[in-house]
Amino acid sequence: MKKLFLGLITIAVVTGLMVGGALAYFNDTETSSSNTFEAGSLDLKVGGYDDPYVETLFAVTDAVPGSTGFREVTIANTGTIDGNAAIRLNVTIDDDVTLTEPELALSDTMYSGELDNNLRITIFAGTSLIVDDELLSAINGSTYTLDALPASGSMLVTISWSVPEGTGNIIQSDTCSFNAVFTLTQI
Repeated sequence: MKKLFLGLITIAVVTGLMVGGALAYFNDTETSSSNTFEAGSLDLKVGGYDDPYVETLFAVTDAVPGSTGFREVTIANTGTIDGNAAIRLNVTIDDDVTLTEPELALSDTMYSGELDNNLRITIFAGTSLIVDDELLSAINGSTYTLDALPASGSMLVTISWSVPEGTGNIIQSDTCSFNAVFTLTQI
């Protein structure tokens, strides 16, 4: 019994020395503090303005067959990350304001305008042709990619319009309004 007791004590002492020896190593701890993440930004300005204060691009009155015009606007990415710019034209009003006598002769009794079906649009981003002489009604609601717009970069967008000669009386006194929606999406 005495041998068994001495054997257990010996095992306990050896185990204690092993554990104590393992815990006696040098050690050191360092902390990296103030680690941060900051999200980048996209900020699109149209003609130098922020939404909802973007200026009206077109206010055309008395358009007739053969009328043409254009508007140039600079769009800029004032954010910190690159993006892809796009444009979408959304028709909001297409209405016969009054039905003049020549227009009534065409059996136009639906009181919906025909100007969007006769107004042709061309869009350039810089020198790149984006929309080539399409009817406003055909491109209504479609999104067109303009080009990559890097952080702190800008591009000139030109929107041209025309009412083709030979359009006729169908558009007399019609009104057509649309929103030009510019977007910038992270690359």
